[in-house]
Parts: sequence; C-alpha cells; structure tokens
Amino acid sequence: MGDLLWYVAHTRPRCEKKLAEYCERQGFKVTLPLYRSVKKYQRKTAVFEKPLFPNYVFLQLEPAQRLRVVHRRHAFETHQPPAGVRACRNHCQRLRLACAQRRECRAGRVRQDPSARPPFSRRRHGGA
Repeated sequence: MGDLLWYVAHTRPRCEKKLAEYCERQGFKVTLPLYRSVKKYQRKTAVFEKPLFPNYVFLQLEPAQRLRVVHRRHAFETHQPPAGVRACRNHCQRLRLACAQRRECRAGRVRQDPSARPPFSRRRHGGA
C-alpha cells in the first residue's frame, strides 16, 4: 500500500452523500462536512443535513484508486489540491471566508454582493 494523497471529487448535484457512502464501502477515507438546515412548513419543522461545500467530497486515497471514484456515475472528476503548504493555506482561507459569508447571507445578516463569488462557483456563459 502506497502513500495516501488528498483529492477533491467534483460530484453531480445532490450526489455528495451517495458518493461518500460508496467510497466508505470501498474502504476509502472520506470527509464530507455537513451543516444542519431547518425548514419550517405549515404544520411541522424539518431538519436536513446539507453539504457545507455543495458538489464536492474530500477523499484520501492512492493515485491508482482515483479512477475507481471517477468511473462512478456520481462523480465527474477528482482533483489533487494545490501543491505546497502556502497554496493550500490560501485556498483553505478562501473557502472559510466564502462559507462564513454564505452563512451570514442565509441568516439574513448580510446582503450578498452579486459580484463576489465563492471560489468554486461556476459562471454561466452567454445571455445577459
């Protein structure tokens, strides 16, 4: 067994938990940070656990095992995080800032600036 490396798997929408469950069954180390979301309906309150980073699952596996994850229908591709401690530290700081801004926005404390996008957001091409 070789060295385990960290990878970020880009998943299809709402397939994060399915991919994490599959990887755990295969014996891979999986990290899927979740947060609790409360939705109030007319007669009841529902509590959901949602991924902190939608469409992303963090995996620790050998380079040869990477293809087993990509060939699942839940994942598009896997990326290795940026090399170097400084690059990883900057990357993590950007993610923490984006999460804090998203939480404040959802709580209604701060209006989200439409020009400020989280680090993994995708821009739509074409149209206005």
